[in-house]
Amino acid sequence: MLVAANALNARASGSGPETVVLVHGFGSDQHVWDSYVYWMSRQCRVITYDLPFSGDADPAFFELRRHGGIEGNAQDLLDILHSFGVARCSLVGHSLGGLIGLYAAIERPQLIERLILLGTSGRYLDGPGYKGGLSQEQLEASFNIVAENFRAWAESYAPVATGRPLKDPSSLTFLGSLLRTRADISIAMARPIFLGDYRAHVKQCTTPVVLLQTKEDPSVPMEAALALQQCLKGSVLEIIDTTGHLPHLSAPEAVADALRRHLPCLQEQPNSRSLKLS
Repeated sequence: MLVAANALNARASGSGPETVVLVHGFGSDQHVWDSYVYWMSRQCRVITYDLPFSGDADPAFFELRRHGGIEGNAQDLLDILHSFGVARCSLVGHSLGGLIGLYAAIERPQLIERLILLGTSGRYLDGPGYKGGLSQEQLEASFNIVAENFRAWAESYAPVATGRPLKDPSSLTFLGSLLRTRADISIAMARPIFLGDYRAHVKQCTTPVVLLQTKEDPSVPMEAALALQQCLKGSVLEIIDTTGHLPHLSAPEAVADALRRHLPCLQEQPNSRSLKLS
């Protein structure tokens, strides 16, 4: 039987008193956090891993019944934390990674001390009185394009997601992670996950949450961010002065500054302007 920590390439860096887990979003892999790991591991222990669709993840580990929903992916996270002997941690999650963190915190509230969620949504589809950013028709059309010509789709989507030209380092980094994904596994996971509505379930979360949102996110409109904030009692919504769905790539200094404000272990760090993309 494959162990999640091995199959998903879980890694720990640094040895500070606080553990911070970084969970990437859909279409990327743990390498989007590389510059953050280098910066953060000077003050704390940092754990990263790949989600099952990532190119470096063991495809034999993927099970649609488990990974076609948030619960199974959250269990992977909990299994990884158990493998590393983590008793208490903070979690930074991007997009889908944020949802996974929310579900894990609901399951084990004593394990996750705080959540910092970047560009996370409780429902990606539009609905009555709700703007999620996508209609079901748009989502199905996207799946068809991905299946027909994955590379062309990736090259067109990367600059849209980052809000930067394709030749910008942030777009190239995201494009590289997209092209490393397993397209078959990505589509199998994306269909049930992005059709889901998680708003009712995440209301059970009692862990303190900070929501980081850009001024204009093509994947998570402001209405969706505000709706998620309403679901999470006591949560804080902070607007980052940039655009795009991947500000940790396109505006790393702004995201690093936010992390310094909300993660106690980083508050003694030097100015985050020294943070550079890998």
